Amino acid sequence: MKRFEFRLERVRKWRQDQADLEDLRLEQLYTELRAIETKRKEIESEADRCRRSVLTQATVMAEELASIESFRSWAEGQVRRLGERQRETELQVQKQRQRVIEAHRRFQLLDGLKDKGLVDWTSQRDKEQEELAAELYLAKRNRDAGIRSRAED
Repeated sequence: MKRFEFRLERVRKWRQDQADLEDLRLEQLYTELRAIETKRKEIESEADRCRRSVLTQATVMAEELASIESFRSWAEGQVRRLGERQRETELQVQKQRQRVIEAHRRFQLLDGLKDKGLVDWTSQRDKEQEELAAELYLAKRNRDAGIRSRAED
């Protein structure tokens, strides 16, 4: 019997590659979310540090207050923009999760067909081997019976 060959193996591998690619895209989005969060925390931390540095000084010049206020305003704007970007990225993550699920579903469908084909092939191979063993047994039995009958004559 010839060895097992899944006719749709190229398609199955392509679907597996697609699923891997979608996984990679999802991981990139998660990396982007972590980068946004890190940047937001850095800006908030720096703004807080500036605010505290003013509070610890005995006297503060008007220019310092103006620049600190300007920085605070800039930081709030940056945090707001990062929040918007984070929300957009989270929406992209949700959509990408659906793509990942669908890609894995398509791959698993073909993988299941391959498994079913392998089970069928194995069953046929086993049946063929049983039939061959039975034929060999009967042939040996007939041969041994012929040898005995000639020996008796």
